[in-house]
Amino acid sequence: KSSMLYNGAGRGDHARIMMTASTLCIDSVEEAQKIDATMPDLRAYILSIEAPKYPWDIEAPVAQEGEAIFNNNCSGCHGTYGEEETYPNIYISALEVGTDPALATGASQFATRFVDWFNDSFYGETSRLEPKDGYVPPPLDGIWATPPFLHNGSVPTLEALLDSSKRPTYWQRSFNSYDYDQTTLGWNFEEVDHGQDAEPNPEIRRLIYDTTLYGYGNKGHTYGDHLSDAERLALLEYLKTL
Repeated sequence: KSSMLYNGAGRGDHARIMMTASTLCIDSVEEAQKIDATMPDLRAYILSIEAPKYPWDIEAPVAQEGEAIFNNNCSGCHGTYGEEETYPNIYISALEVGTDPALATGASQFATRFVDWFNDSFYGETSRLEPKDGYVPPPLDGIWATPPFLHNGSVPTLEALLDSSKRPTYWQRSFNSYDYDQTTLGWNFEEVDHGQDAEPNPEIRRLIYDTTLYGYGNKGHTYGDHLSDAERLALLEYLKTL
């Protein structure tokens, strides 16, 4: 049995979940066991990868202020960072976080046979798979480099993630990986005044992110809305350091 499944903690949990999922859609238990035997080495490799460093200047005093704001407001779900890192690895219901629930709830109708297979297999001897209608908040290593945000990519910048009033309903971007906004920490984007249904040009239509479509909503995760503008700026500065 793979130690990938049963030992370790912190950011390795995401690696274990990802790799366990990769064995659910194969033809036989024997093939799953063969793949599973490689998992400890794969997990070790994944955990050895360092997040990219923010390549521009960081205002250290402001980032230090932001760290305190992060620890008081965000660490309960996303962990702490530095010499002694922690990661809570907790489940948050889609209803509680308020983000688009389609991913969490839409696939549950197909889950039963995979859950039964997992729990009746060699995995089930020491663990159990129980699908939930929600999400596990991810660790934030290198978060500045991972726009767009939320699980469905509906929010183009970290600034808008921390202030829901700044989230565009319809938007598009260049898809140039260097077209980055160092102030908002995300993609430079253009807000448009209509969704995909109102766009006659199919080439343009496919580039419009339309948050009114099923599964593409940008609501929820409003945990930064109560912060002042100065607190959000400090928090953004800190997130550059992760």
